[in-house]
Amino acid sequence: MSSTLSLLSFTVPPRPYTNSANNTIVVHTSYTGATTANVTYTLTLASASASAGPYVLDPYRTFNVRPNTIQDVAFATASTQVPGNYLYNLAIVGPFPGSTYSVWMNVTANPAPALQQSPRTLVYIAAVTMVVAMAVVSAILVARLFGQMRSIRNKSERKTPRRGRR
Repeated sequence: MSSTLSLLSFTVPPRPYTNSANNTIVVHTSYTGATTANVTYTLTLASASASAGPYVLDPYRTFNVRPNTIQDVAFATASTQVPGNYLYNLAIVGPFPGSTYSVWMNVTANPAPALQQSPRTLVYIAAVTMVVAMAVVSAILVARLFGQMRSIRNKSERKTPRRGRR
């Protein structure tokens, strides 16, 4: 008589998750025994109140598992707008007694994308900057010119006496 399949270990390696895209929770399990058996995995979001939480897209998986192997199971989750810690319940059922495990997913905010400019936009910005700079320089030069003209006129009026007044 051969022994049935039994679960040796269960791990979920820590990974960075961001709220910018769908993420994947990977579960690693190892089995021992002498016979092959079907094992069903179910992963569900535990906090139903988290309406913005990243729910599992395909929560049920069944595999035919061979003894003395490591099984990797990936669960895709939807993206979320709300960063935070989310609790999931993982149930593993096979020829061994079913077990439930807690799986945490820490979702962080994705950094804002860097502002990208097209070459055409950069040329436009450079041209506008040049025009504004030329206008400012022209205004300064015209103001100085009028100031010098006024100064020359004032000097010439002081040198020439006015007729008719004494």
